[in-house]
Amino acid sequence: MIRREILKEVLLDNRNEVVKHQVIPRSFQFEEFGNYVFVGIRRAGKSFLLYQRIQELLHSGHTWNEMLYVNFEDERLIGMTTADLNLILEVHAEMSTDRPMLFLDEIQNIDGWDKFVRRLADNKYRAYVTGSNAKMLSQDVATTLGGRYITVHVYPYDFKEFLYANGVEVTENSLFATESRAEIKRIFNDYFRSGGFPEGASLAAKRDYLTSVYQKIYLGDIAARHSIENTFALRILFRKLAESIKQPVSFTRITNIVASTGVKISKNTVINYMEYAKDACLLIPIQNIADKYGLKVIYDAAHAFGVKVDGESILNAGDISTLSFHATKTYNTIEGGALICHSTHMKQRIDYLKNFGFADETTIVAPGINAKMDEIRAAYGILNLKYIDAAIESRHRVALRYREALYDVEGISFFEDIPGVRHNYSYFPIFVDANKYGMSRDELYFKMKAANILGRRYFYPLISTFSTYRGLPSASSANLPVATRMAQEVICLPIHHELSNDDVNHVISIICK
Repeated sequence: MIRREILKEVLLDNRNEVVKHQVIPRSFQFEEFGNYVFVGIRRAGKSFLLYQRIQELLHSGHTWNEMLYVNFEDERLIGMTTADLNLILEVHAEMSTDRPMLFLDEIQNIDGWDKFVRRLADNKYRAYVTGSNAKMLSQDVATTLGGRYITVHVYPYDFKEFLYANGVEVTENSLFATESRAEIKRIFNDYFRSGGFPEGASLAAKRDYLTSVYQKIYLGDIAARHSIENTFALRILFRKLAESIKQPVSFTRITNIVASTGVKISKNTVINYMEYAKDACLLIPIQNIADKYGLKVIYDAAHAFGVKVDGESILNAGDISTLSFHATKTYNTIEGGALICHSTHMKQRIDYLKNFGFADETTIVAPGINAKMDEIRAAYGILNLKYIDAAIESRHRVALRYREALYDVEGISFFEDIPGVRHNYSYFPIFVDANKYGMSRDELYFKMKAANILGRRYFYPLISTFSTYRGLPSASSANLPVATRMAQEVICLPIHHELSNDDVNHVISIICK
């Protein structure tokens, strides 16, 4: 049981702490009569939003007689229980006759907090609540509080807020003046590399700060909360996920990658660990960010016809996926493409857009273009659908033959199939290490060409080498080491469902000298 004197002391001390903080205004508008629950990754600025709201209310004429703020991470409140929560209202009543607005920070430290918070709303108190998302999951909040509160996901600073935190005011002319433009670029580089955690914005040792935040989330919010004993497996999983940016996230693939390091882990365990990471906001799906800003998610799936991850079409992702039906694609209509959407409303808008905005013969309802597929290509595509599965399997056999023949060729490397992914074998790129292979990529390319084998130097030439761009500092090869190396090493070998065994063997014979 917390003594009244201690709680009163905490309330008064917390008042002084709140007004001392210099708050960088966040781009968030509070509803005047709304009740809020703020959730998000640790150190994202949830407490600062409470400070911001309190300071706004004080500046508008409200007094502390009408408010109370409690930081439940105050060590003086250790041992506080659900039974003590109502004491907060009693102590405030001793200090003021006004009905208070409550600001309850990190309340998840109190077991049973949800019942108290729900009762506040039922009794028409205005309340603002924050909590570490690892214990105060949005799903739990929605279920427990039953629509009484607005749940807000809090993210670190956006770049505009980050600039403001660094004392930079941006005007219409800031990007034109040499000094201000250079400063904005410098700060953006800092923001891009270190993120926008409010407390870390002004620190010189940002990496050390980020490491400490990560350790707290990894060890405290995930491992400790879920009683994970094999923290090594958890750490390896997160590292491999970070190394897999821009690749399909298949549970099977990630399980195999982690297992390849010697760590024993099951697919179900990987699934659970990733869900824990999402609950703690260590992993944030693209859709979450899109929902925050009211954006549509469009996936460039130009090459991905027929591709599946864990049995589900990759085209189901996002609001729209785009497909190319160019003649070089596994499935093609000679020329053309498609948009995959998930609602009749979106389909209607696309239909208007591709047909000059025509709703019928005489009604134009929107701006539009001519993007209709002609009947010949449509007919070709319908016919091609009958054979596409067999064509993909034939391409698969070609890929297997290449891998088998080139596996032991020093200096030649290639991608293996990703576990859990059904590929369509659009391309078969190889990477040529000139030092080990004894021949550069270009030398091999022209050797193949002389033998009437038309490979493709993919990503070549780099856009940064075009005359339009190469004068820009950002186009320097020193700034693009990975892209430059890929452009110098990649050849896409011929792959097609009608390649004969003799054709494939001919290609292999040239590469294997």
